[in-house]
Amino acid sequence: MLRKTIVRQDDTPRLTDTSSEAESFGDTAARGVLVPLLKAVLKISEIVANVSLFNANVCAFALKHLAEDIHSYKNWLPKRRFGSLFAALVISIAAMGATSALYAPPSERSEVVIRDEQGEHLAVVTAAPVAPEQLLDTAGVELGELDDYHFTGWQGETVYLTVKKAVTVTVSIDGKKQQFEAKPGDTIADVLDRENIVHGELDFISVPADSLVTNGEEVILEHPYTVPINFGGKLLSAELTGGTVWDALKSSGVLPDYDDVVSPPLNTKLTPFTEIIVQRISYVEREIIEPIEHESELIASTLHSLWFSEVTTVGVNGSRKAVTRETVINGEVQQIETISEEILNEPVTEVLTVGTALKTPYSKRQFDEIELENGLPKNYTKVISGKAYAYTGNYGSSTASGRKLQIGTIAVDPKVIPYGTLVYIVSQDGSYVYGAAVAADTGYLTDCVADLYMGTHDVGYDAACNFGMKYVDIYVINQNH
Repeated sequence: MLRKTIVRQDDTPRLTDTSSEAESFGDTAARGVLVPLLKAVLKISEIVANVSLFNANVCAFALKHLAEDIHSYKNWLPKRRFGSLFAALVISIAAMGATSALYAPPSERSEVVIRDEQGEHLAVVTAAPVAPEQLLDTAGVELGELDDYHFTGWQGETVYLTVKKAVTVTVSIDGKKQQFEAKPGDTIADVLDRENIVHGELDFISVPADSLVTNGEEVILEHPYTVPINFGGKLLSAELTGGTVWDALKSSGVLPDYDDVVSPPLNTKLTPFTEIIVQRISYVEREIIEPIEHESELIASTLHSLWFSEVTTVGVNGSRKAVTRETVINGEVQQIETISEEILNEPVTEVLTVGTALKTPYSKRQFDEIELENGLPKNYTKVISGKAYAYTGNYGSSTASGRKLQIGTIAVDPKVIPYGTLVYIVSQDGSYVYGAAVAADTGYLTDCVADLYMGTHDVGYDAACNFGMKYVDIYVINQNH
């Protein structure tokens, strides 16, 4: 078997070969390569770190232990694999040599200036190359938990170690101010994360989250709150950290129309207690044709009996064109108003004529002064009762008063009933109604109170005969007709 051993002489590693019968490692040896190789790499990393912090003696000590570790694994590795590991070691040592050259201390001690970030000296010490932490401890300069430093290295007679003190930042979280310390080089996000302050995409931060913290800086952080929105009966919400009612509506994806009513107004600044109500208002104009109901008029006629009723004028509905405007709030019609109208057809008033006399009067004369109630005059001055006769004569003949003879004129004793007196005549038993008449003539009236004119002989003769003599009541309406 062929064996390789490390012989140490004057602390210088050498390799000496011994021969023996070769062994086959098989799969077991192949699996054993990974572990020693990984350990060797870790050792090399440790050496590189020590080169930058300490000195060549420390590095030599670490290299010595690395060689011993490789020697302990030599017998477990095939020649090729051991050669590969050894080559990796040589390359690593070369890299450390270059690093050592860079950080190698000068032959004499250096003056170390310890200063703050403004360049003001905190301490000056003379020291051989040691770790920066040891320099700070020697000079009595204490670092806080979040303080940091920058060291220029040991090159030159004078070297500099700059102390970077933690900075202070004030964060206003939803209106509540808190003060935190930040490590030099920290971003705003680093500070919030270190202090376990939740922040996300919807939050408002007054400066970019990835910006570096400056001493004394004030940062505003606002978490979003929910603004409920009733948009015409549709319930919505918006997540915001501030802004106006308009911003909340826009964020929820709805915007009011010109006629909509928004409460509170659009320019109102939001608070966590704001509730928005939008009344959707629209107007609809319609053109309609609608009927105009006709009116009815009742005319009381003294020329007909109480049992008479007749539509003397048929009523006809009219029509008009109207333009209306509907006010619709949240989909429901709340108000309808007419904004214009035009009469297309005027309505015709229906006239109903009803009789008011006990019987159909013989005289067809009507006077506004005579109003009947239960068939008899409602207003009169006195009643003259007695016999009455009837007569005929030439129509239009002159009378004693100068009036023309016509049905509705009577002959009277002017001393009892003066000429021109308006009267209403009804038989005392109510079976006959002569009606309205004017005292216009006279005659031989020795045993009666009136003589009633029935018309011309050919027309009124039969009526006069049928009348004969009747007892009548003469209602005197007035004497100045």
